Amino acid sequence: MNGLIIALDGMNPEQAIEMAEKLSGLGCMLKVHSAFDDPFGGGIQLTTELARHGVIMLDMKVNDTPNTVKQRIENLFRHPGVEIVTMHINAGAEAIEKAIEVTPDSKTLAGISVLTSLDRDDLRQFNITASIQDQVLCMAKMAIKHGLKTMVCSALEARMIKADPETSELKLICPGITPTFVTKAASGQKRTTSPAEAKLNGADWLVIGRGVTQQPDPRKAVDMILQEIATT
Repeated sequence: MNGLIIALDGMNPEQAIEMAEKLSGLGCMLKVHSAFDDPFGGGIQLTTELARHGVIMLDMKVNDTPNTVKQRIENLFRHPGVEIVTMHINAGAEAIEKAIEVTPDSKTLAGISVLTSLDRDDLRQFNITASIQDQVLCMAKMAIKHGLKTMVCSALEARMIKADPETSELKLICPGITPTFVTKAASGQKRTTSPAEAKLNGADWLVIGRGVTQQPDPRKAVDMILQEIATT
């Protein structure tokens, strides 16, 4: 594995499989969300095909009552090739603990903190007065207290999380990664970093979508990103 998670966002199952084929053999993980729920070729049919080309992160962002979360997480991990499943930390302590109960020892349950598409103004609309950094750190401490070992957050908060004694052991999956050859406006995110900056901040996995999938040569884009990381 090369530390990159390629987001197959905005694709139907056929498009997702085609992109996975283009990236096959590079060691990238494949992140799936909307295509999984597609009634025409989604679900186990999709994961079976994608598993031929890489391990899978099912980014389903599960958020419901504790028992429903538990059942959903258990079902998702039954799909072929699935290594990581995501849930929202704000589903609560009981939901986290129940989800961990059904997570296989060899798999990873990742808790989502504050989406990288949100900034402080967005939080204020929910009457959250804390800064993004304070909110993410609070969620990180809650996550690790209730048994999560992996969290999804912006790489802008990664250094802070790795520096705090209570949360330093968390593995961090960081979306909002914009390669230097992609403009920020095209990335669809508000809190972004470059691949090199993300790694320097302590990110363990980098989630990259359009910076790879919308490039003329996705394999070359992956190679350029890995070269950028290697030179830091």
